[in-house]
Amino acid sequence: MLTRLNGSWYKCNTLAIKVDTPPDRARFECSDGPLEWDAEWSGACLGVKFPVHLMHGFCNNEGDSQVSNNNKNKYARRSAVAVFAISMLCVLATPLAAQELVLGEEKFEPGVVLIFEGAVRDHVLPTAQHLAEDETHVHIEGRANWSADEADLPPGTPPGGFVAYIEMHAQVTNEVSGATTFVTLTPHINLIDNMHYARNMTLPGSASDLYKVRFFVNPPDQFDLALHRDWLHDPKGGDRLFMPKIFTYENVSFVDIVNAPPRPSALQGDAVAQ
Repeated sequence: MLTRLNGSWYKCNTLAIKVDTPPDRARFECSDGPLEWDAEWSGACLGVKFPVHLMHGFCNNEGDSQVSNNNKNKYARRSAVAVFAISMLCVLATPLAAQELVLGEEKFEPGVVLIFEGAVRDHVLPTAQHLAEDETHVHIEGRANWSADEADLPPGTPPGGFVAYIEMHAQVTNEVSGATTFVTLTPHINLIDNMHYARNMTLPGSASDLYKVRFFVNPPDQFDLALHRDWLHDPKGGDRLFMPKIFTYENVSFVDIVNAPPRPSALQGDAVAQ
């Protein structure tokens, strides 16, 4: 799994990758110093481009590009390992990158950022309230977070934090037949998006049909979220968290999501208490 270190540096276990616009350099961690490679850029894994064609490299404590003849064999062996590791990372990550279809990203006052997605079916508990993975076509999602830019936010708001208590619904309409499915998205948590709103659902038609997807996003009910006086009087506050919103996306194809293999977590669900 890729995790962000800082800036444009990402890490997979002990392997660190710098992802940026080409041309650039990729950097891998090794035991006795930085290992760097001049690289051609191609491919995309987990939604980010990174080098998969490595040309030459070095590894020493000083970060010096001059590798002595005595050490060439050692670095050549390391190079082979790094090439294999980055190749395997791309092979393993590509299915994960295809597991979420981004329908749209929206931003509105007071600094709320919504990302709507169609994700691959998943095993969700409790099973009494959620459609079984093998009966699901799409895991429809709405990720709701505060903006990462503090200038967009009311005082005291954590940048990037989850926006709780939102009431979110999705209406999926088959653009061929007009058949409609309406679902309420509830809070979920996983190891990819962390806290988000989602629901396993079946499509009102074939996977190959095109769909119109409409999201209804409402602020928390007055009995679910109490408002303090300072929020009421702040320019970015008021008598509700935000005004109700509707976002519509047309000509959406879920065929790749429906036909994608289930997430690894779904394959391990049998070991979890129902």
